[in-house]
Amino acid sequence: MGGFRMSKIPTEKRLLVHTRPIADGLTLLRSLLGVALAGLSTAGKNTLSLAVLLVLSAWISDFLDGPLARHDTDHSSTWIGRHDLEADMTAAGGTWIYLWGSGLIGFPLFLGVSLVSMALLVWTRSIHVTSAFMAISYGTFLGISLRDVPSSGALLIGWLIFLVIVTWPRFLYKADEFLKGMRDLFQMK
Repeated sequence: MGGFRMSKIPTEKRLLVHTRPIADGLTLLRSLLGVALAGLSTAGKNTLSLAVLLVLSAWISDFLDGPLARHDTDHSSTWIGRHDLEADMTAAGGTWIYLWGSGLIGFPLFLGVSLVSMALLVWTRSIHVTSAFMAISYGTFLGISLRDVPSSGALLIGWLIFLVIVTWPRFLYKADEFLKGMRDLFQMK
């Protein structure tokens, strides 16, 4: 989902100097939220409002972890930081499993999107395939949330509007990068 820039306050004047552990904690939390979403699916459709809160928490953690990691005065990367994409995929995958396991989407759709996504990922090894899967997972979740629990779905829409406004230049860059990557991925050479 992206992040924001921390102000350029001199290191000695920053209140939070070592923010990487917080960033790593948020990344790890996002993975755990994905696992929790998958587990929540066993409780059925009546948990959709709770699932919205878990997805929103995952999105917020994704928004914050990158800027916090870059804000740290020790600019080395950590194992968790290097696996941010896997945390993103765990959250999106947990959301996809939640949709199927709770009965909000049918098994043929669940299996078809899952198999096509995995096959394309193995075939292309492209980050753009993972982005497309996340868009399908979250887009389906958002649509169902707006239909079934409109006030909770509106909360997600509000977050997305906030995110686009706050990250506008980065949002445009990421959207352009995704579209070019998808075009290049399926273009015949």
